[in-house]
Amino acid sequence: MRRDQVLIRGLEIEVIVGILEGERTKPQALRFDLDLTVDFARIRHPEDYDHIVDYAAVSRSIQDLAQQGRYLLLETLGDDLCNLLFSRWPIERIRLVIEKPEAVAEARWVGIEMERSRP
Repeated sequence: MRRDQVLIRGLEIEVIVGILEGERTKPQALRFDLDLTVDFARIRHPEDYDHIVDYAAVSRSIQDLAQQGRYLLLETLGDDLCNLLFSRWPIERIRLVIEKPEAVAEARWVGIEMERSRP
């Protein structure tokens, strides 16, 4: 079984996210780590662009969705991100970690981790 991956680490985006009153008005930083499982064997030449997962475009899509959504829960944001990425690129599996560093003063960060496979 092939396990080729496109990796994105430490993508930091300022967003409105959370259920507390203060979180609903002031943007806070979230950090995203993604492992995107793809099939590199399908990419042999530059003209095979339909099979390329463009990490810059993925990063922009994450930023756009996260900033427009004004999510209450990281879990909902993560699920929507996975669905969006599957709809746009030939990704077989996604492992996503979203860190919320400002949520708990005593912790370096809190967050979620999820894995999804293409439906």
